[in-house]
Amino acid sequence: MGQDIPVMLTNAGLEVVGQVERAGRLRPFDAWKRVVDGTVVPTNVIGDESDVYLQEIDDEWFEVAERCGLFGAEGTFLVSVAGQVVEEDPWFLVRISGDKALAGELVQNPGEPDFVTAAVDGHVLVSVTTEEDGFWIVRFDVDEAS
Repeated sequence: MGQDIPVMLTNAGLEVVGQVERAGRLRPFDAWKRVVDGTVVPTNVIGDESDVYLQEIDDEWFEVAERCGLFGAEGTFLVSVAGQVVEEDPWFLVRISGDKALAGELVQNPGEPDFVTAAVDGHVLVSVTTEEDGFWIVRFDVDEAS
C-alpha cells in the first residue's frame, strides 16, 4: 500500500479518534479470519457495472452498519483495512466526519475495497471485500463471529 492507514482513513471521510487492541474479544486479525472463511455468505453483493458502484457500496455498507447497531457513542466504530493486518495490529477507532468514501479509499488496489468494521463492543462486524462475483458486504453478529 502506498500510504499509511490514518491518511487513508482521513481521505475516506473518517476522523481517527484513536486505536484499540480489541473489539470485545476480537482483534482485527481474528475478524479477518472470519471474513476470509470459505463458508461466508454475503449479506449483499454489488456489481461494478454502474459508474457509481463505489458510492453504492458505501451506501449499502452504511445502511447495513446502521441497521445492525455498528455505530456507538458519538458515531464511533472500529475499522481495519486489508494489507494492514498482522496479528498484533490494532483497530482504528473512527467516526464519519465528512463525505463517506470508504469504498474508494480503503483499498489495496484502486477500485477494489477491502475493509472490516466493528462495533466498539465487538457485538457486530460488517466487512466489505472484493470478490470474483462482485463486492461483498457481510454482517457478522457476535454469535456467528464467536
